[in-house]
Amino acid sequence: MMVFILFTIWALGLLVLFTDPKRTSIRWACATAFIGGGGFLSAVIDETIMPLWADAFTMNAGTEQTLLFLSRWYYPVSVKSPWV
Repeated sequence: MMVFILFTIWALGLLVLFTDPKRTSIRWACATAFIGGGGFLSAVIDETIMPLWADAFTMNAGTEQTLLFLSRWYYPVSVKSPWV
């Protein structure tokens, strides 16, 4: 479900950007949508990617550490904050 929300937010951000890219308010709305989507990306990593690829991480610990870093620090003030 979070993957759907992530792609929806980014798609709506692109749609808004293509409607009138010269207006400053439109560009800010688009930037907010993409940065806000980063919070959902964090949730997608935690809830979808990490459980599905748990067996593969035993062979390559660097990949797990990279995904954990992205999940916890990519967008710190997000839907799933690392400080909660």
